[in-house]
Amino acid sequence: MISFCGKFYYLREDYIKGNKMKITLRINYHTYGRAERLYFCPEICTKFFGEDQDAFPMEEEGEGNWVFSKESMQYLSHLQYSFEVRDWEGRTLRKEWGHPHALSIYGNPNEVEIQTCWHDIPLSLPFESAPFAQMLFKREGNAKQEYPKSNRYVLLRILSPFVKPEETLVICGEGETLGSWDTKNAPVMQEKHFPVWEIMLPMERLKNGEQYKFVVVNRQTKEPIYWEEGENRCLDLEHSKECDAVCVMGMQFRRSSYDWKGAGVAIPVFSLRSKQSAGIGDFADLLPLVDWAKECGMCIIQMLPINDTTMDHTWSDSYPYRSTSVFALNPMYLSMENMGCLKDEQKMKNYRLEWERLNELPELDYEAVDCSKWNYFRELYDEQHSSLWKDSDFRTFIERNKYWLKPYAVYSFLRDKHHTPNFHTWGKESIYSKELVENYFPSKREVRKELGIYVFLQYHLYKQLSQAREYAHSKGIIFKGDLPIGIGRESVEAWMNPELFHMDCQAGAPPDMFSKTGQNWGFPTYNWERMFKDGLSWWKGRFAMMKECFDAFRIDHILGFFRIWEIPCHSIEGLLGYFSPALPYTKEDILSFGFSFEEKHTKPRITEELLRKIFGNDANSVKKIYLNIQPDGETYSLKVDYSTQHSIENAFRYSKEEHSQKIKKGLFALCNEVLFVPDPYKKDCYHPRIGALES
Repeated sequence: MISFCGKFYYLREDYIKGNKMKITLRINYHTYGRAERLYFCPEICTKFFGEDQDAFPMEEEGEGNWVFSKESMQYLSHLQYSFEVRDWEGRTLRKEWGHPHALSIYGNPNEVEIQTCWHDIPLSLPFESAPFAQMLFKREGNAKQEYPKSNRYVLLRILSPFVKPEETLVICGEGETLGSWDTKNAPVMQEKHFPVWEIMLPMERLKNGEQYKFVVVNRQTKEPIYWEEGENRCLDLEHSKECDAVCVMGMQFRRSSYDWKGAGVAIPVFSLRSKQSAGIGDFADLLPLVDWAKECGMCIIQMLPINDTTMDHTWSDSYPYRSTSVFALNPMYLSMENMGCLKDEQKMKNYRLEWERLNELPELDYEAVDCSKWNYFRELYDEQHSSLWKDSDFRTFIERNKYWLKPYAVYSFLRDKHHTPNFHTWGKESIYSKELVENYFPSKREVRKELGIYVFLQYHLYKQLSQAREYAHSKGIIFKGDLPIGIGRESVEAWMNPELFHMDCQAGAPPDMFSKTGQNWGFPTYNWERMFKDGLSWWKGRFAMMKECFDAFRIDHILGFFRIWEIPCHSIEGLLGYFSPALPYTKEDILSFGFSFEEKHTKPRITEELLRKIFGNDANSVKKIYLNIQPDGETYSLKVDYSTQHSIENAFRYSKEEHSQKIKKGLFALCNEVLFVPDPYKKDCYHPRIGALES
C-alpha cells in the first residue's frame, strides 16, 4: 500500500527492509532540443541504487516523455527526489521550484511506477499560505486515510488549495469507479494533507485511457461548483501491467483565475475604546471587534502598526508609523485588568474610577492615559517582579526574544533616564555594545529591577495579542498587520545597528498633485549593501516578529524597497531629493546634452526678481537679515546660519506667528532654487533637481 505524506522526511536506516524494489519514474517535460537532458535526483543515499552518484540521466521516449527505471538494492519506504535539466557535460541549467517531491511507501510492492510533473510556481500559490490553508480554508482535521482492500492500487494526488471549507474535491470521469461523469457518484478525494488531495483506487477497476477531471463540489449535496479547466485527463496504465502500484502525482488543479474576495475592516487599535477600556483601545478590545466582524461576514481585521512608539510620553508618541522598536509592542495597548489586579483594593478601585473618567472623555487624552497606565504598570510590577522568574512562560519568552528584547529594555531604560530618545546625548551610553546590554542582565535568570518593567510589559503585550489572535482564529478571522517603510531615527534599531541605515539621509516622496514640495517622512533609508552582507538577518528577524503577531501584513510603500526617494538630512521638504538607487549624471554626461555644467548650478540662484516674487514687500528686510550680496552685484546667497532648510527650521522654531511662518516658507523656497543635486555616493555625479522647470 502507498500513501503520500504531507511532510517531508529523510530516509533513515529503520525504514529500510530487505526486499528489492523496482522504481520507474515518468515525466513529460520539453527541453530545448537535444543539447539538454533531464536528470532524476534522489535525495537519499545512492548506495540503495547501487551507484555512487547524486543524479541519474533519464531516457527520452519522444514528445517530451522521459523515463527512469531502476531496481533498488533494498526496499525503500520513503523517497524524496527532484528533477534537473543539465547539458550533456553535466552542468545544471534549470532546477524545479519549491520543495522536493516526497513519497511514502507502505506494504511490500515489488514494482512502483511514478507518473509526475515538473514543479513550477503554481498560480494558486497565495492560497497555499497559512492564512488560507490553515485558517480561512481550514479543514476540520479529523479526516482519516482510507485504503482500498486490494493488493494493487492507483494513487492520484493533486494540489488544489482554493477549496472552501463547505466544499470538497472529487475525481469524476467515465466508468463506474469514477462516477460515470456524475459528481454525486464520484469518489471524494482525501483532504488529510490539505491543500494536497489524494485518493487510492483499486487498479483492477480502472482501465487504461479512462478520462477524468477534478471537480470542486458542495460538501453536502455534491453539486458541482467548478470543473477544472482544459482537456480531460487520461489514466495512463499502459506501462503498469506488472506494477503493484501506480502513483500519479504532481498535478495541479487547472484554473485560470481565482476570484476569492474577503471582506474586512482596517482600524487602529487605539480607536477601539470600549466600556472595558481605560481611555484608549487595547488588545482586549479586539475580542468584541472579532465578534462584530464575524456577525458582519468579515474574515480579516487589519490594524495600523502596533509597535512601541514611546519617545517622551507626550501626545507626539501617538503617531503609529514612528516606532522606537520594530519588535516591541506598544504598552498603551495593554489591558490592565488582564495583566492582573493590585493587592490593595482601594488603590484598584481608584484606578478603575480614573479609567472610567478617561473613557468618558469626548476625545482621547493621550498624555493622561499614558500617565495613568504607566503608574499602574509600575505598581503592578513592584508587586510581581520578585516572582516573575518562577513563571516558566516568562522565562521562555525572554529566551526566545533575547536578541531584541534585551537591547530594547536597556534602550527604554536609558531613554527614560535621560528624558530623551536622542541617544547621541546619552554620554558613554550613546554607543551601543553587547557588553553595555549584558551589564544590565547579570545572569540568565536575573535582570536589574529598573529594567525588568520593560521586559514585563512586553511579555504581557505578546501574551494578550496572542490570546486575541487565537480567539480570532476560532471565529474564522485572521489578523493583518502593517509594516512601515522606515524606522525611527531615534529608535533602538538606529542605536543598535546604525550601519544598517543611511543615517544621513531621509525617506520621502517626490512632489505630486497632493504636495508641490514633496514629502519628507524623516526616516533613515536602508543600507541594502550592508544588509545583504549577513544574509538580511535583520529583515528575517523582523518578518519572524510579524509572523508571530499576524497572519498577513501590508507592506507600506512597497516600491520603496526597490527604489526610494532619498532626501539629504539638511532638507525639510522633498524637492532636493533623488531616487536611490539611480544612475546620476557625470559632468561629461551633462555636457553631452549641450549644457555647460558648473558647480554653481548646485547652489541656489537668488535674484531680485525671485525675491520680489516670493516675499513681496518683505524682500528688502529678507535681504538684510538672511542674505549676502554676491560679487556680481546682482545675485544673493543665503547666510551660513540660514543656508539649509534644517538651519532655517531651527532659527524659526520659536516663531509661530503667521508672518514668521511666511518668511520661513519663503526661505525654504530659496534653498530649492538649484538645477542639480550632488549624489552622496558617487563623487562628481549629479541628479537633476525634480521639477526644475517650475523653479
